[in-house]
Amino acid sequence: MLKKTKSIWLWLNVIFFFLLAKTAWAFTIASPRQTLESISGGANFTASNKPIQEIVIAIIFFVLGLLGILFLTLMIIGGIQWMTSGGNEEKLGKAKARVKNAFIGFAIVMISYSITVFMVNMFSRSTF
Repeated sequence: MLKKTKSIWLWLNVIFFFLLAKTAWAFTIASPRQTLESISGGANFTASNKPIQEIVIAIIFFVLGLLGILFLTLMIIGGIQWMTSGGNEEKLGKAKARVKNAFIGFAIVMISYSITVFMVNMFSRSTF
């Protein structure tokens, strides 16, 4: 019965994913050039003469944001594993280790973000 339930959930997730993907694909009717221009405009990367420092700072903030999302996702997955361990000590130990590692990773990302903001503010005040 458990395998059948897992199979049903798997197929429901696959169907749901493809329904979402089909909806997302329906909005990309524009030409590839228009799509790239709209993406670059939304990310504040327009065809202007921005200094290299601003581009590097934007990339650093983007990567740190993605890492923060990754570690929060890992923490949620670890929490779900913890709740569904069912008293199994091996599964519980793995879940605790995942939550601990995700928390440490998230703390590192937040410290990196803080240092980056501090350095950007310090360098933006100084003149070269």
